[in-house]
Amino acid sequence: MLTGLPALLRTHWRILRREPGYWIVTLGLAATIIVVYGSLLSNPSSPELGFALNDDSPVLAEAVADLDGIDGIDIEVGTQAEELQALQDGDRWAVLVVPDGVIDAVGRGEPASADLLYEDDDPFQSAAARGILREFVADLNEGLGVTDNLSLEEIVVPGEKGIGLLGTIFPGLVGMSLMFGNSWAAATLVGWRQLGILKRLSSSPVNPFTIQIAQFSIFAILSALQVTVLVALGQLLFDVHIAGSYLTLAAVAAVGALAFMGIWYALASFMTNSAGFFATLNLSAFVMVFLGGSVVPNDDVPGWLDPLIQALPLTHLNDALRSVINDAASLSSVADQLLILGAWAIAGFALSSRLFRWAPR
Repeated sequence: MLTGLPALLRTHWRILRREPGYWIVTLGLAATIIVVYGSLLSNPSSPELGFALNDDSPVLAEAVADLDGIDGIDIEVGTQAEELQALQDGDRWAVLVVPDGVIDAVGRGEPASADLLYEDDDPFQSAAARGILREFVADLNEGLGVTDNLSLEEIVVPGEKGIGLLGTIFPGLVGMSLMFGNSWAAATLVGWRQLGILKRLSSSPVNPFTIQIAQFSIFAILSALQVTVLVALGQLLFDVHIAGSYLTLAAVAAVGALAFMGIWYALASFMTNSAGFFATLNLSAFVMVFLGGSVVPNDDVPGWLDPLIQALPLTHLNDALRSVINDAASLSSVADQLLILGAWAIAGFALSSRLFRWAPR
């Protein structure tokens, strides 16, 4: 039944190895997406510093106002509890807590200290913020006509950071990459049919099932490579955290790849040429990317679109990926999404097998 499978595997690999368009659409697109999104979302342009001013000295208020006037530094003033919570949520690079009566004590020549609170999860941010606040205290001492009467006690606080915007979007980027990457198998079939290659294969012992098995085997490996590249870049460059099991993530990605390969195979069954296939694919993918939660959270989409959102396979792939990556969900916890994706895969492969043809109509 699988006659010619080794030869088909070698052929597919040679074709893809020599096809730059595939590598651009899959690995190149995946790497570009994570680098661009990571650069935009993970690196705030300005230091964000918090001040808890329990001392109501006008001198202190004026010094903070002067610092706030410097371009490129964002200052927030609040209560100690508010600023500490903001620091733990990842909304501040550091917080300076100035106790009541400190400025008067320093003015009288008495030593006093303020607390500099920071997290050490991001060495760049903490080092930059501490440098700015040390300079701030040095200038404050100079303004009060003393040398180092006001000192800093630097305290590392435990973080309770959320996953952040990049972490929220990252699973959708993985899902989008799997959707696009696994379209190439069906596109190959359309191209072979258009060029008459499938017609020649029809005279050999090779059957449609063997062709699909060969393509799925090759693209399953390439999908694994694609997800690995995304995860590696996200972790190495932008500290994206994978909360769940890598094995669970691999299983979800495999089911998602199978589902979209089946969907694109079904689409290919109706297409007579590559231009029509890619036009229909791009339109379908555009709808799924924006309604399936890859780049725009579907929580903000009008309610009347919810039936369409729930009908999209990318919605369920993204939801499963997000549960595993962000919430450490187990395989059983995403069983509903995987069953839906499995149904899409079965329907897609069944339809494509029934409508398979060796030559254009």
